Amino acid sequence: MVLFKFGHPKLAFGFLSHNFSFYPVCVSHKELIPPDQTRNLTQEDSYSDRDRATVDISDLKTTTTSNRSNSYSSSHSYSTRTSTSSSTKIHSQPTPPKTKIRKVHKTPKTPRVVKRIPFPVDEYDELSKNGNSTVKGTIYVVAPNGKKVYGKNTRLYLNPVTSYSKQWYRESYLNGRKLSKADPRLYNYLRFTASNDKGKFGFYGVPSGRYYIIGIVRCKDECGYSTTKNIRIAKEITVSPNETVNIELSK
Repeated sequence: MVLFKFGHPKLAFGFLSHNFSFYPVCVSHKELIPPDQTRNLTQEDSYSDRDRATVDISDLKTTTTSNRSNSYSSSHSYSTRTSTSSSTKIHSQPTPPKTKIRKVHKTPKTPRVVKRIPFPVDEYDELSKNGNSTVKGTIYVVAPNGKKVYGKNTRLYLNPVTSYSKQWYRESYLNGRKLSKADPRLYNYLRFTASNDKGKFGFYGVPSGRYYIIGIVRCKDECGYSTTKNIRIAKEITVSPNETVNIELSK
C-alpha cells in the first residue's frame, strides 16, 4: 500500500495495490502515528488540529532520530569493544615455556703426571757403598689432641740425595704431584728397615753422605679420620763416618 498526504491535517490518501492495480484509499492521520505517540492527539487543549499534528510529528521524528542514535552508539561501542579485545588478543605475547636447567656434572680432572728426569748414573756411581755409621730414632705423628701416634711395624728407607731424588722430594713430597715410574736402578742405592710396635727403628752400616729418611704412619680414629690414612713423613739428614744419628721422624 502506498500513502500520499495532502493538505488536510487528518486525512491522507493512498493507493492499494492488488494485482498491479492501484485503488485510492482514504486513511485517517491518526492511523499514521504509532500507538505510543497518540497521547497528545487525544487530549483537548488550546492547540489547533494543525498545531497538534505538527507537534506530534516532530516528536515522532525526534524520537526516531534518538532511537537511531542510541542504536548507533550502542552498536558502535560494541564494535569498539570487540575490535579492542581483538587487537588485545592479537598483540598479546604468549608466555614463554619454562626451560629446564640441566646440571652439568664435571668430571674430576686426572692429576697430571710429572715425568722424571733421566736417571743420573754418574751421580750414583760416586756414592760410597760401604759405611759404619748408624741412624736410629722413632717415627710418629702428633694427633689433633696432642697425643703421639707411633708408626708401628712400618717400613722406612734411606734415599741418597741426588738430582733424581731432589725432584721426588720437591714435586711429590712437598707439592703432592704424581711422578712417573721410577727407574729400577734406583733400588740398588736404597737402604731399608722396619720399626717395632713402639715406632722405633735403626739403620746400621750406613755410608757417610746426605739422605732422605722416609717412613709411613697409619692413622685412623686417633687422628680424626673415618678411614685409615697413610701419612708419609720425609726428612733430609746428613751422616758422617763412624757416627750415630738419633732422629725423631715426626709430623
